[in-house]
Amino acid sequence: MSVTMAYMSENNIYLCADNRRSNPEDGSFCDDVTKIVVLNDHLAVACSGYYGVQLLFEKLVNEYKEQIDFRAEDVIFRFKTIYRMHKYSLSSKKRRGFKEIVARFLIAGKDRNDQDCLVVMSFLKGVLEGPHAIQKIILPPTDDCVEDCKRIFVQNLHSGDRSCFQKTVKEVSKISPAVSPSGDIWIFDRKNGCSTMQHFE
Repeated sequence: MSVTMAYMSENNIYLCADNRRSNPEDGSFCDDVTKIVVLNDHLAVACSGYYGVQLLFEKLVNEYKEQIDFRAEDVIFRFKTIYRMHKYSLSSKKRRGFKEIVARFLIAGKDRNDQDCLVVMSFLKGVLEGPHAIQKIILPPTDDCVEDCKRIFVQNLHSGDRSCFQKTVKEVSKISPAVSPSGDIWIFDRKNGCSTMQHFE
């Protein structure tokens, strides 16, 4: 797992994620994974949980990046497609494995009506949840640190510090071995419709 978070303010939309990918089978990890998929200047997706879903999503969208001006609805459709592929197209043995998968997605940017949006979707042990419109959220790495992660996120967000997202990742990394202190942040400017992606250590 990992930590991802998002916030829609009056002027910007923020997506932030750490860089750690863990292997629960042997306890190994690497800290060089970018979990924010930037589709264009006005849309990005933060992925957490089972990394295979992110890889499949990237494959589905990379083929059409040049032809399609992706909007939030296009991303939602592709995640629903991935869900159906796993749920109905796999062998019974693989379907049982799919029921153990946890994967979460934060979709930020423009929808087909050219409105700004922030949406959360999840695959939770065989069940598709969402999409749900939100204003702010943190998706913690594990269930046992949910309240601590929420407290850290809210405190840093309300502090007014420009680096509140980076600080949240670093603080969560101190209480969870599933999270790296490094990460990436995507910022969408709601006034001019442009975005930037920044890495932090």
